[in-house]
Amino acid sequence: MVSKVEELKPALVVASAVQFGTGYRQNLHLLGEVCHNSGVELIVNATQAMGAFPIHVKEMKIVALTASCYKWMCCGYGLNVVYLSENLLPTAQWPIAGWLSVEDPLAMNNRNLKLKKQASALEVGIPMFSLLAALGTQIEYIQRLGIDYIAKRILEVSSYAYELLAPNFKVISQRSSTPELNSCDSGTLLFEVDNAESVVEQLNRKKIYVSIRQGGIRVSSHFYNNEQDINRLMEGLKVNY
Repeated sequence: MVSKVEELKPALVVASAVQFGTGYRQNLHLLGEVCHNSGVELIVNATQAMGAFPIHVKEMKIVALTASCYKWMCCGYGLNVVYLSENLLPTAQWPIAGWLSVEDPLAMNNRNLKLKKQASALEVGIPMFSLLAALGTQIEYIQRLGIDYIAKRILEVSSYAYELLAPNFKVISQRSSTPELNSCDSGTLLFEVDNAESVVEQLNRKKIYVSIRQGGIRVSSHFYNNEQDINRLMEGLKVNY
């Protein structure tokens, strides 16, 4: 029996790159370094970050990463990407398998269950090609703009929103005084309101789209948003406050 907490050593750490409600952005470089030095594997859910902030899996010592493409990648529902470190592949035990998971799928041999030692083993069926085309186009677009530029613009708009919201509402999301790429800020802000459902309904009718999270309102700004959008949000909120 283990008698000391210090003797309990985790095998892996699972973390969100950005917390979906408050918008807190992990310092994945630091977290990856700590995990690596401790002999712990780091797995990251990057749904709330991919397409908005740079993620370097090797530099951050991430062994596995997954992300849905409906959020900042703007590709619609039904597509997910997975990264697996080459070190994981030789010993991988896949939780699911389909006809494309085997080494020679075109042989159509149901008796051969020898699965690939590649991440593509998780592609269990025919993908939705329209979404793959959308993902490819979006990746090209992000590369043309530059992910650092996108992140910087998102932080600018989000900071502007914070400056207008903070004097009037209790903002749950913590913000640094100078939001930069190495800060924990993101494009997501959560603030408290009374009757959040009613407020969001009224905003949506004005084509101002926000979400209810944790009893408050979440504002998520992407690179295509600007300060005028935030001004419209503040005008919409004045109806209720």
